[in-house]
Amino acid sequence: MFSVGDAVRLQSGGGWMTVVDVHEGSDSISCTWMAVDGTLGNATFPSAALKAVPQPRSASVAADIEIGDDLPPGPNLVYSTQKISGVGAAGLLGFMELQTVDDRLRTEVVVKDYLHLVDRAAPVPSDWDWTLALHAAHAQANDAGLSVSYRGINAMSVDANAMVPVGTDVDFCGCLIKPLNGIVASPTHDTLNVMFDVVDEGTPLVDVSIPLADTNLAAMSSRPLGGVEPGYWFLTSSVQICNRARNGTYSYAQSFKVIGDGVVQGPLSADLTASTWISVKHRANPRRWIELRNSTFPSDGYNNQTFIRVRRNMVRVVRSRVLEYINPHGLVDACALFDVDRASDVSFDDIIAPSRKQTGVTSGTYIFNVSAGAQIRYCECHTSPGRPVFASNYVNGLRVERCTLNRIDAHHSGHNIAAIDCTLTERGIFIGWGGGYISALRCIVYDSSVVGDRPDFSGDLFSGRLTVSDCEIRNSTGRTIAFVRLDSSGGGGVGNDYAPVRLPDSIIVERSRRVGPYPGADNLVLLGVDIAVQAGAVVYAPHQISVRGVAQNGPAYRFGNFVQLCRMLLHPNGWTTIDIVDCGGGPVAMTPFNPRGKTLDTGDEDSVSMRAIVGIRGCRAVYVQSYLRNSQLSLSECSVQRVDLRATAGNTSALEYYGCRLENPIILSGETHAKMCGAGVNASYPTVFSDCRVASDFDLSTASAIKGTVIRSGASPALPSGVTAALALAGWKASVFS
Repeated sequence: MFSVGDAVRLQSGGGWMTVVDVHEGSDSISCTWMAVDGTLGNATFPSAALKAVPQPRSASVAADIEIGDDLPPGPNLVYSTQKISGVGAAGLLGFMELQTVDDRLRTEVVVKDYLHLVDRAAPVPSDWDWTLALHAAHAQANDAGLSVSYRGINAMSVDANAMVPVGTDVDFCGCLIKPLNGIVASPTHDTLNVMFDVVDEGTPLVDVSIPLADTNLAAMSSRPLGGVEPGYWFLTSSVQICNRARNGTYSYAQSFKVIGDGVVQGPLSADLTASTWISVKHRANPRRWIELRNSTFPSDGYNNQTFIRVRRNMVRVVRSRVLEYINPHGLVDACALFDVDRASDVSFDDIIAPSRKQTGVTSGTYIFNVSAGAQIRYCECHTSPGRPVFASNYVNGLRVERCTLNRIDAHHSGHNIAAIDCTLTERGIFIGWGGGYISALRCIVYDSSVVGDRPDFSGDLFSGRLTVSDCEIRNSTGRTIAFVRLDSSGGGGVGNDYAPVRLPDSIIVERSRRVGPYPGADNLVLLGVDIAVQAGAVVYAPHQISVRGVAQNGPAYRFGNFVQLCRMLLHPNGWTTIDIVDCGGGPVAMTPFNPRGKTLDTGDEDSVSMRAIVGIRGCRAVYVQSYLRNSQLSLSECSVQRVDLRATAGNTSALEYYGCRLENPIILSGETHAKMCGAGVNASYPTVFSDCRVASDFDLSTASAIKGTVIRSGASPALPSGVTAALALAGWKASVFS
């Protein structure tokens, strides 16, 4: 009657079990079975009491054997070899393609074993609805702590909003999983359909009450919430910042991963010591990591979808694929196909997905999205150019490595973001507000800044550092472009009583270049840094700006930096230091002249309070314009075309030239010589020339001292009264240099 490998079930309820041992005597049968969780059961039944349904085991319809009603009290079994309904269904697929007993003992849940729960109304097996089967399989796996395998299934359909709870390892085995009912009339990111919900029932997100007295909410605090336990933490403070619409405020919030004893990986970015209240949420770490691998999803049939949502810590999603976009539906999209929602230590590796670009349709589809999270990693994730494919909010510790994306967006509260060896095909790293660091290392960006701000957010509230290193802009469009562009600074604070905006404390661009064709125009600019401040905004200046080794593969672009210091407040730590080293190139003249084509431009408004120390070394075609007062500017080993310090006489900046070549002057309308000095001689802020060569018509008339400077034959510079070429070489007021 029974044989090893048959499936049995208790009449009293419970899941299917596997017969692992049978002993059939002359008048009884002893049977041992094993549940999916490994639990063994057994019973001995009188042979005479067994009653068989007439169909033989080999029949094409269900063959059942059950225990008779006249048995003594004890376990009762229902037996089925092919538990399938419908005409000819048994011939399509057996209820179980059982492994060996040893395989069952290791053990895993096989989704195909739940075929009896599949809705097979559709004529094509790949369109059968597996929603109930997946819920049953994953529920059993979650209860027993077993992995789940989709082997043996080529394709299936699942309700777009199935929310299948996943709490253990899953191998999708390349099964194509198609959403049912995936098209909605009015898609919105607030109500996405979710197919697989990665959760851990033992670690829900919970509210935690922490007294303010137990916190350390100073900027850069490594234990902002005191000695709390490990896991994901989300802090909201009473401290207000400008909202996205710029017509009000909302509370500052930041995600954290706590390693242990309250120590966070990625400190508090802002000073929240003025908080009158805080709200805290926590998700504890589960006992172990889980991994979801080898999933395959279509690119059509939905417009409001999340395939995998992660709502637990310690998860890896690996080797997943979204198929090529074949059948555009022509509707507005609002998707986040792989989403992290308030969790830490989540990684995505080896994901391939095309963008869902639709001609003439506004699309908000994201392949990757972080609703909120800490220590989130993407590696070898590749998408095609198209609509936005990557977005994040409230993320602290975002690492993107060796990925091809159209952009990396950090909207609200982006902290400690690194892109390494990435290719960004349409935009670079763009941030609304945040802190810590933004780092782009060895990245290639097409036709965009490597790092930029989002003008639709609250205006560059960012406490920390910004670094672009060994990056390349591939500029195919032939337009003015910058490695770092923050041109909406303070946009949220204009006309509103909000706290002052802080630009990054440190901005570094180094060993980076622009490559690409030249359109023939001669007024294009490659900028290291482009920072504009909206009029009326309250913005603190960076403490350090360093641009080093910026180059291009030809002469068609000038090199520039625009830092509108004249509209900024002095950094809390003091003067702003600007270093520009080994940069330049491009045409010596532009027609018409592009205002951004200056090696350094601090803005065209007079500034009384701002202070800067500027050093420019080893640069070509240098043009400086500054309205700053009481600052210091030093140029060494440069080719200089013009330096225009437009402060009032007697209240300018110190200006020093060492080993420079003054050549190819830029002479503005109404001038006879290119400016090279401040507005007047000032003992406290002198203009001095040392060991320079003057090759053309430059205005040195307000110089404070000159020595070792050669006036080339044919040049006719304007020199201070009484100074000749010989005196400029021998030294005039040389005591200034001592």
